[in-house]
Amino acid sequence: MAKKVQELFANTTNASDEKMAKLINSLDTAPRKDGEEKTSAVLCRFVEPMREKLFCTDDFDDIIFIYDIAVTAWNLAILSPHKRPQRLAEILHAVPVKFKLVFRSLFELWVNRKDEEFAEYKWMITDYSVKPKVNGIIVTVSAKYITH
Repeated sequence: MAKKVQELFANTTNASDEKMAKLINSLDTAPRKDGEEKTSAVLCRFVEPMREKLFCTDDFDDIIFIYDIAVTAWNLAILSPHKRPQRLAEILHAVPVKFKLVFRSLFELWVNRKDEEFAEYKWMITDYSVKPKVNGIIVTVSAKYITH
């Protein structure tokens, strides 16, 4: 079941990647400043407490899925509030009806977390990877810093 939902979500987010790429390229961006916390460290702080609280899993495929949801929500939260509903509708378009409410709720939870606890981070994630290591994971992130 979890694999099927993961595949559906991957297909849904991949279908809208082109629109996200256009959006990212249209933003005014700047490089990360010296001394700023690494984007990968910030993303881990964003994801890990929620992963432990909500998902209670150490399965690597599940962890990747959780990061997929979190990264999508992070980028959704970077948009202005009036653009978010349309973008969320695009993301949820291909999700089967029986999963829409769950996914919508998860995205709203993550977006609220970003707005409330990580508002000072003004960057959009353009690429990321999660790889296993002994007793944990390695997360790498590429991001564009928003200047407006």
